[in-house]
Amino acid sequence: MGFNRVPLIYLFFLMYLLITIHAKSKLVSRKTYIISMDMTFMPKAFTNHHNWYSSTIHSLKTQIMHHQNTMSLHHHFYIAIHGFAALLSQDELEALKKSPGFFQTTRTPEFLSLNPNTGLWLASNQGEGVIDTGILPESKSFNDDGMTKNPKRWKGKCEEAQEFNASCNKKLIGARSFGKGLIANKPGFNISRHGWSWNINFIVAGNYVKGAFFFGYTSGTASGVAPRAKLAMYKVTGKSSTYESDVIAAIDQAITDGVDAISLSMVFLNESVPLEEDNLAKATFTAMEKGVLVSTVAGNRFQGDQRIRNGYPWVMTVTASTIDRWFAGTIALGNGEDIVGWSIFPGKDLLQNAILFYPKILRPCDKIRNVPNGIIVCRDEYAKLKSQAWSLLDSNVLAAIIIIDNPSTYVMEVHFLPLPCILISSDNVRVLKDYVKSAKLPIANMTF
Repeated sequence: MGFNRVPLIYLFFLMYLLITIHAKSKLVSRKTYIISMDMTFMPKAFTNHHNWYSSTIHSLKTQIMHHQNTMSLHHHFYIAIHGFAALLSQDELEALKKSPGFFQTTRTPEFLSLNPNTGLWLASNQGEGVIDTGILPESKSFNDDGMTKNPKRWKGKCEEAQEFNASCNKKLIGARSFGKGLIANKPGFNISRHGWSWNINFIVAGNYVKGAFFFGYTSGTASGVAPRAKLAMYKVTGKSSTYESDVIAAIDQAITDGVDAISLSMVFLNESVPLEEDNLAKATFTAMEKGVLVSTVAGNRFQGDQRIRNGYPWVMTVTASTIDRWFAGTIALGNGEDIVGWSIFPGKDLLQNAILFYPKILRPCDKIRNVPNGIIVCRDEYAKLKSQAWSLLDSNVLAAIIIIDNPSTYVMEVHFLPLPCILISSDNVRVLKDYVKSAKLPIANMTF
């Protein structure tokens, strides 16, 4: 009886190969995603939503080839929402986005069917109370063109305060300041009218403004979600200091004045306080009992754990949505290839035939020394884009290409870039690097 001898080294190699394949299959990272589906796209061949969802997941298994396929559909939704929950990899998620019926909201007013001629915009002129840092009444967003008279039940008023001269109209119908809690704890503190919440006021209830633009981008007519809503401002914040007593006093006054809704755009981290002892929870609950809708921010960007703050079940908790705009800048390489990145550089400069410098050791943008007269490539490894961009400006660099993960996120946070900069993701690095290596004198054009 004979047998074939198999070299020991071959067995080791085969074992190594199997282990490697198995390990690679485990490298596919998956997370649970909740997928909303538009039922109007369900093909007639499917008798129910369950079959459609299962077929959608099954189709992904033929599109995405992995050594070990572990995607799974573990919840079906039909009443509360239309869709399902599934364990998907990033590749599977991207493939799913191309499927008929995939639904994502990026334009909330259009999703809510809000327009000047029909629906809620036409039917409502309700008052809105915003509790936050202050307001700039001279902004065109708060003009009263097209506004109706104030409701007779309205009891609010505009009070003169530091750097505020009670500039109210039929749009801005109330303005009060609450800072006794702040002053008691910080005597002599300068409470300025300035703050960031005029942004919130505009988003919530800004009137129509024609000819609006963002540093030369996206010219058109701007408005808030409720442009015909009347607005009352209750200032409670002084720069970085806010006291709960001032916020509760503002809520108390807003209810008394007769607002229909309160936008509370701030976060209180009261995790150690039981709900029954949480004064802000009590105040917002009372507002709800009085028929006043309270809207708060989710606050899930404040900590690395991404947990939601202000999660009271009787308030409407909101967070930022995605957008479908791309504030673009284009890098035209000397070999004819283009890289389209992100930029909010306010100028319309065109850099032509500028020398492109890609350092052998890619450094953070604020660590660049001996800056050449050209386009420098650097990386933002700390996600501190604003400070890095200003460091580049101080170094007198001509222009910069900044490599950063999730450029669309960070470019919106800096509001504008002080010098010609284009942000690209790591996905574009190979094209850029290969060109620099192959060219005797790498050059590039940049357009904005």
